[in-house]
Amino acid sequence: MVACMDLVGVGANQDEKTREQLADLLGVEQMLLLEQSKKLEAGCGPGVRGQAVCAVLRAMPGAMRYERFLACGREVGLWGEALYWEPGLSAPRRAPFRLSGTRAPPGV
Repeated sequence: MVACMDLVGVGANQDEKTREQLADLLGVEQMLLLEQSKKLEAGCGPGVRGQAVCAVLRAMPGAMRYERFLACGREVGLWGEALYWEPGLSAPRRAPFRLSGTRAPPGV
């Protein structure tokens, strides 16, 4: 559950800058992440944690969710760079991550 909370920007140890970046990547308001993290400080049961994560998921736009989660996972250090395999290519290509406020991986 901690990884889910970090992925959507409501993790306990995340600073304001990280939350701002994650809000932009997720396509949600930064205030939502702050509100949900404050709720987690007040109560830390599994129901409260689940509600905080679900509130962020419900607020996300429906488009490009996969790419948004890839970018967030990389941002919080859950995984490395995502590579895509396309038929006809001899090697995987880097994901561009060209969402608003993001940067392309080095070398793209």
